[in-house]
Amino acid sequence: MAYAIVGYFDSKTDLFIKSIWKELADNDICNYLYNSENNPHIKFLMFEELELDNVVPILYDFTQKHKKIDVHLKNYGFFSNDTPTLFIDFSPSIQLLQLESDIQNIFKSHGKAFNFNYFDENIWMPSCQLTVKNENSAIKEAIELLLNKPLQFNGTIERIGIIEFHPAKQLVSYSLI
Repeated sequence: MAYAIVGYFDSKTDLFIKSIWKELADNDICNYLYNSENNPHIKFLMFEELELDNVVPILYDFTQKHKKIDVHLKNYGFFSNDTPTLFIDFSPSIQLLQLESDIQNIFKSHGKAFNFNYFDENIWMPSCQLTVKNENSAIKEAIELLLNKPLQFNGTIERIGIIEFHPAKQLVSYSLI
């Protein structure tokens, strides 16, 4: 089982992204995220293996020392590979970059991180997935759907949690101060 440390949004942002997940599912573009036992989130770190019993109390302590962070949902984008993934791109504020750096420094030694550099300093890009492993033709339909969803607005990261995946399931989350 794989794991990730993630940031969860305020209810307005959560509902907005879930409405996109639902529309993508209703149009047979991608139903995985909508049907998952999870909420929209930003991934800060992913693990192939995680010392869950050790990490959960550390995560709680971490959230009691970190403030909620305002985020700006900037635009839609996609990772271009064999199975493209659509996402929402967030402006990388100093506070958000510092939170990700703090998570890296505290939690990376508590598991076996995936062997890719997506979460490394100066590479990590804050984003929230809208689709998972789609065919190119589905991406075209998804983009047409997103053209009718204006994006530029502000939200807040209110909680930090741990998910396991595939399938995606929220294990724990704690409110930031």
